Amino acid sequence: MGEESNVEFEKNINRDRIVDLHPLTEISSYALLLLAYGLLIASFNIIYPGVIALLFISIALFIIQPGGITVEREFSHSQCRVGEEITITTKIKVEKGLGLIVVREDVPGAFVLKKGSNIHIFFKGLRRLEARYTYTLKAVLKGEHRFPGLRVESIHPLFAKESTIHVIEDEKVVKVLPIIYPLRRLRTPRTRSKMVIPLTSVSRLGPQTTDFAEIRTYVYGDPIKFINWKVTARSGSRVPLVNRYEREGKKTVMIILDATQNMNMGTNIYNSIEYGVAATASLSYFFLKKGLNVSLYVPGYEYFIPPLTGLRQFIIILKQLMNVNNGVGSVHDIGNVTKYRRYLVEYVPLIVMLTNVSPQIYTPVANLVKTYSGLIKSSRTQGVPMILVDVFPFKLEFEDYTGLALKVYKVEKEL
Repeated sequence: MGEESNVEFEKNINRDRIVDLHPLTEISSYALLLLAYGLLIASFNIIYPGVIALLFISIALFIIQPGGITVEREFSHSQCRVGEEITITTKIKVEKGLGLIVVREDVPGAFVLKKGSNIHIFFKGLRRLEARYTYTLKAVLKGEHRFPGLRVESIHPLFAKESTIHVIEDEKVVKVLPIIYPLRRLRTPRTRSKMVIPLTSVSRLGPQTTDFAEIRTYVYGDPIKFINWKVTARSGSRVPLVNRYEREGKKTVMIILDATQNMNMGTNIYNSIEYGVAATASLSYFFLKKGLNVSLYVPGYEYFIPPLTGLRQFIIILKQLMNVNNGVGSVHDIGNVTKYRRYLVEYVPLIVMLTNVSPQIYTPVANLVKTYSGLIKSSRTQGVPMILVDVFPFKLEFEDYTGLALKVYKVEKEL
């Protein structure tokens, strides 16, 4: 069976070779037959066309198609932000040959062509060819995008030979950062939440002072040395009581970016995930610029960055956001933030949650608020330091705002 299949395979190869003969081979065969027939009957009217055809074929085979190709490519920027433009300049040199040169540059799907073209055709004559062209791209999607090498096709002027494709290994990487919108504080009407964006509020952060704050019930993560054994014995409580002291520093903000399947709404470019990443980067930059400490949790990807401040923290957050592309995991992964209850109890951060407000998030968000309220011992009147931001990828018509308001009101009522 093996030998028969090999023989059949060879027959198929030979059949393909016969079918795929170059047109010049057929022309030369007809020219030779025509010449032989003209000599046989001694007719110059038949001999001349055969001789002319053979001369044409000889000249065509004598011509060398373009070769000795060198290409240089320059990028105006190796890093940009979404919405910004980069200019690519390509220089090509062809030393020898005669014919057509086709240059193709593949562009990643994260860019759109704004000016010029990434495909060009040149004719190489008797002189050395030196050409240059530029085109402009606009970044529409964040991430690290690779520009593969160039494909240069060399074509014979009379199509007497098969075209040659030269692959220029000149791979480039362009990093596209999420856009950062300028934010400013707005004086908005008072809502149920009594905590607004904390620009000056004091937080449980930094080294502890000697200023006594209160005595409260021991929770997981409290140091043993802070347990007040005398007060615990007098109160008769089964749970130890601990001393809490004021801490230095400003408020801590924990940003929760929903990256579950609940955020898979929109197109490949304009979707809830991309808008959420841009909003997270903008909020992080805004809070860190004000001197606050920022923490990030991304349910679905399970990324967690402990609270810190400064430019280094912003760079760390930005690197993690670059890896968030599509919504993965269940919406119930939002509750996994309670794994980091140590930070919730110690810092009592303002939680800013960015999500697509849908019926699926009512239960996870309500459970998160109840758990967080229990950890920080917050009452209904005090409120929970949490802000819910609806990330919707489409523009709303006027009548759609009523439906959006009802959705937000329902979530607020659940909380």
